[in-house]
Amino acid sequence: MRAPLVCGVAGGVGVTTIAAALQAQDLGVYGGGPADIVVCHSTSISVGAAHRVINAVPGTPVLVVVADGPR
Repeated sequence: MRAPLVCGVAGGVGVTTIAAALQAQDLGVYGGGPADIVVCHSTSISVGAAHRVINAVPGTPVLVVVADGPR
């Protein structure tokens, strides 16, 4: 069984943290190809970007929304 592939819609959305927590492969910002998990912030711009990435990823990835705030 391979490690899940985790990507983000932009830098700084928490891909590395999610990948480390799941012992998954950190793909960084999505650049094409397969991904199992897409990470975004809880802003309308980031969620919109996630929608575009999810439509581009082959298959059906899981979306992880990370709270965007100081705490």
